[in-house]
Amino acid sequence: MKKFSVYLFILIFLITTATITGQTMQQQSSSAVKKKKKIVFSNVKLSVPTEVKTGNMLGAVGATITVKAILTTKVKKKPLVRKTLKFYIGGKFVNQAYTAANGKAQVQYKVPNEIGPKEILVKFDGVSGYLKSSGKAKLGIIKSSSKLSIEFLNPNFEKKPGHTVNISGRLYRITDNKGLNGRKVRLLLNNSEIQNVATNTHGKYKVNYTIPNNASGNLTFRTRFSGDKLYLGSESPKLSRQIFAPLKNGYLHWNSAQGKVGQKITIKASFRSSAVPFGNNGIPGRKIRLRYRYPGTADDYKILGSGVTNSSGVANISFRIEHAACNSHIKAMVVPYTLNGYKVIKLKTSAGYKVSKSPVSISIMGSNSVKVGTTVLFTVIVHRTTDNSGAGDVMVTFANKMKKKTSHLGSAGFFYKIPAGPLGNRKLIVTSGATDKYLAGAGSKTINVLPNDS
Repeated sequence: MKKFSVYLFILIFLITTATITGQTMQQQSSSAVKKKKKIVFSNVKLSVPTEVKTGNMLGAVGATITVKAILTTKVKKKPLVRKTLKFYIGGKFVNQAYTAANGKAQVQYKVPNEIGPKEILVKFDGVSGYLKSSGKAKLGIIKSSSKLSIEFLNPNFEKKPGHTVNISGRLYRITDNKGLNGRKVRLLLNNSEIQNVATNTHGKYKVNYTIPNNASGNLTFRTRFSGDKLYLGSESPKLSRQIFAPLKNGYLHWNSAQGKVGQKITIKASFRSSAVPFGNNGIPGRKIRLRYRYPGTADDYKILGSGVTNSSGVANISFRIEHAACNSHIKAMVVPYTLNGYKVIKLKTSAGYKVSKSPVSISIMGSNSVKVGTTVLFTVIVHRTTDNSGAGDVMVTFANKMKKKTSHLGSAGFFYKIPAGPLGNRKLIVTSGATDKYLAGAGSKTINVLPNDS
C-alpha cells in the first residue's frame, strides 16, 4: 500500500510537469508568431499602378505644336496632381511638365525640318506610393505651306519698251514666317516663264527684266515656287502694268456749228493718221467728245456730246441745244487723250459755235363762252418753235396786268374775272418776255362774253 502511494505520486508529478511544459511552449510559440506578424506589417509600403495616355498628332514643318498627356491611376482613373511627366519625341528628350488638377500636362514642340512619323513617348518615373508608367503615340510630320510675295522696286518705272522693271519678293513658310533659303523662284510674264532665281538666306529674291522692244498692252507679272520635299508650292499675287509702244500721231479735226435753242444739230469730227482730212487714213473706234464754255465766265467746259469714229475715222456727233444762246467756241478731245499708241494732235484749238434764241408760240386754253363777272381759269402754254417743246421759266403777262412764270413744261395758269363791258367777242392778249434762251412772243384768244342773268 505504501509502495502504491509512491507510484501514484510519481505519476501525478509527471503529468503535472508535462502539462506545465506544454502550456509554456504554446505560450512561447504564440508570442513568437505575434511578434513576427508585427514586424512584417511595419515594413510593407503600398504602391498604386498608374497609367499615362497621350494621343497621335499631325504637325507641319516649322510649326510649334502642343503635345499633351494625362496621368491617372490605372484602375480608378483618378487624376494624379503635381507629378512630373517627361516627353520624348523621336527618341530625344523634349521637356518635362507637372500635371495639373485634372492630371494633364503639356509641352511645346518645334516640328523639325523632317518628313515622316516620329514616336511620342511620355514617361512617369514613379514616386512613393505610385508605380512608374509610360504612354506612346505617333507624330506625323507633313509639308508646310509656303507663301510668295511680289512687288515692284521701281513702281514708277517708265512703261515703255527698252526700260527695266525691278521685281522683288519673299518666299516663306506659313508655320512661322521663316524665309526659305536656296529655293528656286520662277518669274512669269503673261503665264510664260521668263527667268528663275534662287532665294537668299532670308527667303528674298530679286529679278531685273527689260521690256522687249515689241512689247505693248498689258503685262502681268507673277512668281511661282513649285515646292519640294519639305514645302508645298505657292504663287504670288499678280502685278500688272500697261505698256505703251512708241506713240504714233493721230490728227483730230472738227467743224464749227450754229443753231437755235431746242434744235438738234450734228457736228462732224475726224481722227486720222495724217493731217490730210481725206483718203484712206481714218483711225476707227476712237471716242471723240465735244465741249463748250459760255463766254465771259470761268465755268468749266460743259459736254455737248460724243461719238465713236467709224471705219473712215469720222464721228458724226449729234445733240440738242438746251443751253442759253451764246457766241462761243467748241473744243474737241479724244477719250482717253492717249489711246492705243496714238498721240493726239489737234489741227485747230477750237471751232466757232453760235447759238441763237428760239422763237416761241403762245396758246391759251380755257372756256370759249363766259359770263360777265365770273372767274374763269385760263392756261397759257408757251412752246419753242424749234422742237415744239414747252418753254420753261418764261415771264408771261395775261390780259395786260397778270404776270407769272411758266413751269418747266411751259404752262402758266391764270384765274381771270370777266370784267363788265361790251358783250360778244373779246380778245384776250398774252405776251411773253425775252429770256437768255427765247425771243419775246405774243398770243391771243377770242372769247364770247355773255350777260350774267343771275
